[in-house]
Amino acid sequence: MKILLLSDIHGRVDWFRFAESFSADLTAIAGDLLDGFSKEGFLPQALALARWAKQFPSQLAICSGNHDANTPNRAIDPDSLQFLDTTAREETLSLLTTEYWMDLLETPRIVTDRRSRLLETAGGPIVITTLPFNEAENPRTMTTLWRDGQKLRRDTRAPWLVLHHEPPAQSSGRDKIMLGCTNFTECLQEFQPDFALSGHLHIDPYLSFFVKKIGKTLCFNPGHPPPDVARHAAKPNQILLNLECAEATWFATSTEGSEFLEKKISLADYL
Repeated sequence: MKILLLSDIHGRVDWFRFAESFSADLTAIAGDLLDGFSKEGFLPQALALARWAKQFPSQLAICSGNHDANTPNRAIDPDSLQFLDTTAREETLSLLTTEYWMDLLETPRIVTDRRSRLLETAGGPIVITTLPFNEAENPRTMTTLWRDGQKLRRDTRAPWLVLHHEPPAQSSGRDKIMLGCTNFTECLQEFQPDFALSGHLHIDPYLSFFVKKIGKTLCFNPGHPPPDVARHAAKPNQILLNLECAEATWFATSTEGSEFLEKKISLADYL
């Protein structure tokens, strides 16, 4: 099984195109698919993402990030949509009147936010748990997701991949500052999934490394180049997790933008 690990797409159309053109059994994106600072606003981005997901050529797993606003607190005035044609108006109403808008992306081959599911891929089955960014401290939601994922892994013996936008809390970078989500770290130590994918801390893999081990879990973060460099990057930072070869390779634009980095590890060295 080949898994493409991404995060922090931030609404980049060319980066979404890269993801759909990459040959992988599963593509996993750990939040911030949208850009909260975009001048076009939330709605056009969410509609574009929904259309992109529907035509995505293979299996897909996503979780929400702080830019994605996957919350039940959104309201809409239907009269404000009269300028749209019928199809666009129906898509918009459906999107904004669903409690969690990412639920509309769910299909048999797409695992969206707030889920624990067994996903069948061309490379074999895999258990996916997607932890919502805005409910990271909600013990009821999070405990249910963790326990469901653990049971699926135990029943199927399939590998288990957990997505959470904010990385687990641990010392990070040269200054050894404690960053990330403490609750995530505690759950990783308790439930011990095989792999975890995060983003959010853009610079972290540049300062330390793209993979860290917590208990028995390998935790990945592809990172994100600085904004002025990312603006000219044709593709996002990515990690290719190859379970058949037991390898993980990080591909990333350097912080200066002068080169494209490639670093490979053997998973056996971390087990």
